[in-house]
Amino acid sequence: MKKMIYIYQYNALINGHSIFDRRLCSALEKLYEKNFVSIQYNTQTNNFTDTTKNIIDDGNTIVVLSHFNTFKICGRFKKNKIVFLNHDLPYYAYLQQKNFKGLIKAGYSWIYIHYYWKFASFIFFISKVELKKSRVSIEKSAYIKVGTKLTNNLVNFTSLLPVALFTGSYKWSLKRRSLVNVFNERYNGCLELAAINIDDTFRKIISKLDVNIVYYDELPYIEAIKLGVITDNFLSGFKLKALELIHSGCCLVSFSNISVEFDDIIYAGLFIRNIKKLEQLDDIYNELLTQPDVLTKFKLFYKDVCQKFNWELTALEIKNTLSKI
Repeated sequence: MKKMIYIYQYNALINGHSIFDRRLCSALEKLYEKNFVSIQYNTQTNNFTDTTKNIIDDGNTIVVLSHFNTFKICGRFKKNKIVFLNHDLPYYAYLQQKNFKGLIKAGYSWIYIHYYWKFASFIFFISKVELKKSRVSIEKSAYIKVGTKLTNNLVNFTSLLPVALFTGSYKWSLKRRSLVNVFNERYNGCLELAAINIDDTFRKIISKLDVNIVYYDELPYIEAIKLGVITDNFLSGFKLKALELIHSGCCLVSFSNISVEFDDIIYAGLFIRNIKKLEQLDDIYNELLTQPDVLTKFKLFYKDVCQKFNWELTALEIKNTLSKI
């Protein structure tokens, strides 16, 4: 078995990328055991030393570079196979902004990624949409699923509550802008707006907009079905917070259309919804209230997501794919 070196971007704060890398590394380590090593790469201090390079560039190693911020070090490896793991293709998100600044950023990110792609032995994408948009040949690329939170017990949902839940990091400028746009129009519906595992950026924006949101350290109603809101109005990679919300018992309600990523999940059409304004939350909640056997359908949806979006299965698929290249 070849050794795997998994190199990922250092993050001082916990965000979607760091959660993804930490959980996938844990699953890969179980498969590769002593043949697996993970390394954090700090783009600010360039802490990837020549000593480390000489140890792992032995021709019998697969080097996985996770997220495009690590691609720049691919030239350090002359003997080993280089595998890129694409979290997102940001130039599409920047293009959606339809302004000069967005156009410049889109052009830069397009050139940056496409330049480094030529060094890859193989490329994994975590988004079905972006794998298709990338136009990378099917022989050189594949789609892999993200995993849900690691858990041994499935939740037994017993009720449907009028709660709309927010979560995640909003540090990226496009996420901040989307959040402001969502709340620029005041929500006058009947649902409680709640948040869990939210960063300071979210809190600052919400406080300035004077929005009434209840913050929780732990959800007091984990066994109830809620609405989980994704405020991003752009597509850029897989929405990692989508699985966190589903795991918390949420029907997803998104300002960007993410349904393609769940097209093989039972009842996805019922529990993955696209909206244009917050007022539509009440319409979706009322529709679910009148849905026959909604609790049973959500349990099947939730179970299917947990089974198919699985870190162990993802790690195994990566291993099996790389054994052929």
